[in-house]
Amino acid sequence: MKDPITVKELPPQSVLNNIKKEFATSQNVASQLVVKINSFGDFNMDGIRILERFHRLKRLRAEVSFEKKWIKTVFNQRALRASSFM
Repeated sequence: MKDPITVKELPPQSVLNNIKKEFATSQNVASQLVVKINSFGDFNMDGIRILERFHRLKRLRAEVSFEKKWIKTVFNQRALRASSFM
């Protein structure tokens, strides 16, 4: 099995969602199952969970970046307004 920490890029979230559904409906113990994701490697349920966490971190990073840009824009606009009143 491949260590999910070492992947260079993430498989699509939809693929991970489908795998989780398959694990949930499987008759076997999910922790013993291994799934092969083409071009990414073989992962067990713990590895899939880690890859999902990476997707959450990726989304969080994008949200924080957006917020930083928004705050910077708002404060720049306020500073321009305040200087125009002087």
